[in-house]
Amino acid sequence: MPAWDSRRHPTRPQLRFSAPPQKWTDVVLHIFPENIAKSVAEGQVLQVVVFSIIFGIALALIGEEKRRPMLAFCESLSETMFKFTNIVHAVRAHRRGRRHGRIP
Repeated sequence: MPAWDSRRHPTRPQLRFSAPPQKWTDVVLHIFPENIAKSVAEGQVLQVVVFSIIFGIALALIGEEKRRPMLAFCESLSETMFKFTNIVHAVRAHRRGRRHGRIP
């Protein structure tokens, strides 16, 4: 619970949070995601980056015949997500234009 410190700012509350100190093993374990979808949804960027690096290394270590379909899938997924993002941006721009009277 935040504490009030009237000595520092008599008109504003001073927020103090206390968290238990983490051991270095906890920090290292937090870097590796338990579930990559959950990490993406929660915005855990470090976990996503670590997963991506390990995934890339594993992909580089397998044979060409197994690697090619996975690379094709990843490239298709990437293109699809870029198109998806473009559609979302276009819809937002259209809505913004209507709101500001630029589009009838």
